[in-house]
Amino acid sequence: MSMNIYYVDGKFVPADQAMIPVDDLAIIRGIGVFDLLRTYQGKPYFLEEHVTRLLHSAREVNLALPWTHEQICKVALETLARNSLDEANIRIIVTGGSSTDFMTPSGKPRLLVLVTPLPKLPARWYRHGVKVITLKVRRNHPGAKSINYLPATMALRDAKARDAVVRVPGFGRLSA
Repeated sequence: MSMNIYYVDGKFVPADQAMIPVDDLAIIRGIGVFDLLRTYQGKPYFLEEHVTRLLHSAREVNLALPWTHEQICKVALETLARNSLDEANIRIIVTGGSSTDFMTPSGKPRLLVLVTPLPKLPARWYRHGVKVITLKVRRNHPGAKSINYLPATMALRDAKARDAVVRVPGFGRLSA
């Protein structure tokens, strides 16, 4: 099985070599936005709309992006093409970039594109159904898809303890 290829800050690299510096605001302050889409029959589903939402999210959290809509779409398509997957998830992430004071964006965000195999849902879910729990959480900034998923991560832990699948409105489907 070959390793996935990611796009990280201007370079295509094997997944095990994908890194960002520890002074990136995504790590220090959780500053960043993302969007996630999947392929159907190997083609990205609503790529342009997802990139539009990514750009909107970046504006909402005051991240000035040096890339155009077209450039981000091109990088996403090239990253997908470098991976040999029948069906894939495409996660496009923009981090806050490195910061000398560990607080203020420097105006040089990082673009990451992670292409991974689309996970298959367990067949038993289709045969027997699943236990579902729904949790209400409040997003800090509901107008942006930020990288802060702490409430959803905690909900996932709770669902797993109950042998359930969790649905957190505004955070998408999470499985246990």
